[in-house]
Amino acid sequence: MATPKLDLVYDGFIRGIGDRWETTFDPTAGASIPNSEVIAKEIIPRYINRALWRLFDTIWTQVEGEAQKFSLVFPELIKLSETLNFSSGKYQKADPYLNLHGILGAITQSGGYVKVWSIDKYTLAYSGENRSYIATTEKPAVIYKHDVIYCFPTSVNGIAVEYIVSPINPNSGGPIVQNGDYDMPFDYHWVDKLCQIAIELYNQAAQETA
Repeated sequence: MATPKLDLVYDGFIRGIGDRWETTFDPTAGASIPNSEVIAKEIIPRYINRALWRLFDTIWTQVEGEAQKFSLVFPELIKLSETLNFSSGKYQKADPYLNLHGILGAITQSGGYVKVWSIDKYTLAYSGENRSYIATTEKPAVIYKHDVIYCFPTSVNGIAVEYIVSPINPNSGGPIVQNGDYDMPFDYHWVDKLCQIAIELYNQAAQETA
């Protein structure tokens, strides 16, 4: 599929470093990028994917990892999963949710509310000794920890989650690629900022190798 947002970042990056394409490249046409006069076409995506992560990580750090605050900055990064099947109270992150970065909310198959507890509450929830963190089948809870969604109680199955997507391919866990299955998840108004970040990364690399 075409990746128009990603293509705009490629084009803006090349122009921003004072470079130009060896052959004509129209970022709205869905064509593959050529070499630039300075950078091989295989190298260009490395700067862009690093820029995607730099933007993501910068905002995540600024909001101190608070998913709700993060969602206000990047509402386009919030998705709702299909119903996930848990095994013994666990769902291991897998295709097509390899880009799952954090959970904002959750619901049961019947549409019931599922509480989302932070990772630091895992021990309390697991031990069942703190009455404030005891879940029931009528009022279940989930915790996302190290690529696993834990459900309490473990007998509950079939939960959908509202989650934050990271800038990677949700099927493979690899980088976002031009004309691949997915465009970059950031909206169009972030294109200029991403170009700026990629240019900074390129200039930094150039200084280090000078």
